[in-house]
Amino acid sequence: MVMAHSYRRQLPSVVTEHSVDYYVERMGDKAHYDHVDAMEVYNGRGMPRENEFSYKVAMRRGKPMVAGSDAHTLSDVATCATDFEREIRTVAELIEELKAGRCRPVILRDPQRRAPVLEGVPIPADLRR
Repeated sequence: MVMAHSYRRQLPSVVTEHSVDYYVERMGDKAHYDHVDAMEVYNGRGMPRENEFSYKVAMRRGKPMVAGSDAHTLSDVATCATDFEREIRTVAELIEELKAGRCRPVILRDPQRRAPVLEGVPIPADLRR
């Protein structure tokens, strides 16, 4: 199972005096993370602090990482993707690759400047801050 939007109900929707790291420490060891095979660490519609939270929890838990554009409008399409090491032809192969961690999130474009700098996540040169 891939956990999308892992920041929901874990990270306040408004900025508080606490850093993202504070919430990672507080919420990152919750048992529900034990039941997922991979985590969405870059959501094309997520805010930078939300994506940062997801990334840091996935790192803390040693979970494979994926990205999804979460397209609600045409401009949201193809903002990011998940790159797999092997060609995938079936749902069973997809599940196998996700569980094995043979995947990585890739940011393709960032029209809203929402991409935080995530170690190991490729960001096109024109999007780097």
